[in-house]
Amino acid sequence: MMQTRFAEIVFRGRNRNSGDAYNLRLSVADPDHLANGLAEQGPGQRRDMGDRPLPRIGFVLADDKGQPMQDQATAVSLKSRIEQMLTEARVIIPGAQALLGFQLIAVLTRAFNELPSAFKYVHCIGLSAVTLSVILLMTPAALHRIGFRGEDDPAFFALGSRFVVAGSVPLAVGIAAAVAVVFFQAVGSESAAVAAGLVSLLALLGFWLGYPFWRPSRSRTATNQK
Repeated sequence: MMQTRFAEIVFRGRNRNSGDAYNLRLSVADPDHLANGLAEQGPGQRRDMGDRPLPRIGFVLADDKGQPMQDQATAVSLKSRIEQMLTEARVIIPGAQALLGFQLIAVLTRAFNELPSAFKYVHCIGLSAVTLSVILLMTPAALHRIGFRGEDDPAFFALGSRFVVAGSVPLAVGIAAAVAVVFFQAVGSESAAVAAGLVSLLALLGFWLGYPFWRPSRSRTATNQK
């Protein structure tokens, strides 16, 4: 009985969009038969190979760790991820700018002059924090247009994502400061105002940063247990 011989050819490459490395493994059964059959065929011709069995060819697309790669149709391209990141920043910016405007106007009112010095400082801290947040959120768009000439680059995606995430921290501080000042004006109690501000700050940071960072690690743990 004739034994079937196999040859394996490995092509190594890198995805131009995501930057992920991959290996293309091509396994050929009876490679001599394949070479002879291809040699008999001229350009643009098809020759009858009679009763001879066709060589069997198979391939597996895997990443650099040998794990099968996902279907390219379902993978999110670098261009789409950058567009999503910039869109997320554009969605947050109007709210931050509106809050910044209200905080600037509040300084000109009579009620602000009646606040204790401590809460005036709280308001100034919140105003500064919201200003910093707007700066961080607007930086990715300027960086993409000026620094990277509008090109979709993995380095820009990583840098822009950090700016968007970092911008949420001072925005949470600014909102919490505004809540504290409003509570003091409403109830006249410093302890209630401080408590409301701290609760708001913890809730904002928890939902904006704590839960998103905790969720992927939990998913990986559940996957490993399976």
